[in-house]
Amino acid sequence: MTFTEVFTSSTRICDASKTIGQGLEECLLRALNSGRVTVGVKECAKLLSCASDQVMLCLMPDMASASDVSVHIQQTLIRSFCWENGIRLLTVKNCPKLRELLSGGSAPCWVEGEAITCLLIEKPKGDLSAEDAYVCHYHDAVFSSDIYPKPIIQLPV
Repeated sequence: MTFTEVFTSSTRICDASKTIGQGLEECLLRALNSGRVTVGVKECAKLLSCASDQVMLCLMPDMASASDVSVHIQQTLIRSFCWENGIRLLTVKNCPKLRELLSGGSAPCWVEGEAITCLLIEKPKGDLSAEDAYVCHYHDAVFSSDIYPKPIIQLPV
């Protein structure tokens, strides 16, 4: 059984035609509008050190082609902290789309020109939205499977 079959058969939270990229985009927009997004290694490290139990998800842009060693080290440290503390971690592709999402909306949380090396989404005050639950369920299904390497999520264009 492939991962797609396992995930599709166990996911009944959102519209069946929705991709994980679309679900993640909606989750991120909802979090942005409610002020639950933290961007940047320094800000993320502060949040993780004082309130890691409030973090629902950590997003890491795919920086495979980046030649900056310091970015790689920063991401490795954040990734390790997330793994050790049971924080969901997903890698995303399409950094231009991620920049567009973060700079738009009612409360932009990213300054033009800054690198997006890490992004945290905090848990909502109430219940998880359908999109939040979809993304969390996707993560849990991926990491409980024996699929390797773990998929990199493509944000819709």
